[in-house]
Amino acid sequence: MKTRKKTQPSSSQREFVAKKMSFKVPESWGELTQGQLRMIIRLYVIYDGDKDGLLRIQTAALFNLMHVTVDTELPEGFLCYQPSTGKKFVLNQELLPWMMKQVGWVTHPEQMNVRLETMHGCKAAAFDLRDLMFGKYLECENYYQGFIQTMKEDNLKSMAMILYDMPETKHGILTEFDGKAVLLWWNAVKYRFGQMFPHFLKPQGSDGEGDASQMELMNAQIRMLTKGDVTKEDEILNRTSTLRALTELDAQAREAEEIKKMMKK
Repeated sequence: MKTRKKTQPSSSQREFVAKKMSFKVPESWGELTQGQLRMIIRLYVIYDGDKDGLLRIQTAALFNLMHVTVDTELPEGFLCYQPSTGKKFVLNQELLPWMMKQVGWVTHPEQMNVRLETMHGCKAAAFDLRDLMFGKYLECENYYQGFIQTMKEDNLKSMAMILYDMPETKHGILTEFDGKAVLLWWNAVKYRFGQMFPHFLKPQGSDGEGDASQMELMNAQIRMLTKGDVTKEDEILNRTSTLRALTELDAQAREAEEIKKMMKK
């Protein structure tokens, strides 16, 4: 029997998936439960470095979120098993591309708007760091840059200690999974901040400052906020929220851009 080529399932096929097997999967990061988020982070750990990693993550996430396992591949499709009901069924191969699209968002971790709420019994800061003091943000960014340069997991564990306000005794029990959870969260925050503060958080080097060290960049931010008054450093670092500090830095960067434009006229 010949099979018809389709770009997406017909309405009858959609109905089979929806009604016969009652599958429903989250449509975005924001719909994940904490357990589902942990599962997806674990997939990012498992397939880290795999050249087809994102595709494997997407496929594994789909079947995990459907709560089914694939037993084997048959000529007519995939023989699947649903542990909750004990039922086996054949998933038509023509359905798979459409179903994969439903979880395509898992391959865009930069669009995450959730994070693990707790880690080893410690509560996380707000996703957007609105309750994290600016000094702690700078510490995390330094550790993040350290990880990017050296790929040493210890940097991510140090970030976790800050973001989850952990006591020093917790450092030794942090795992690769914990580090990956923090890395995905921080990358997503940086992506969001890049949209929120486009004047200040430009790609490094876009304004000729590509050779500045991380320490120089950090000191420059503190000087901008204190206006050079060192007596205000404690207030900026320990009593000013990350969002408030970045909002002010972005405003100052915008004003500087406007002055430069006026001087060129």
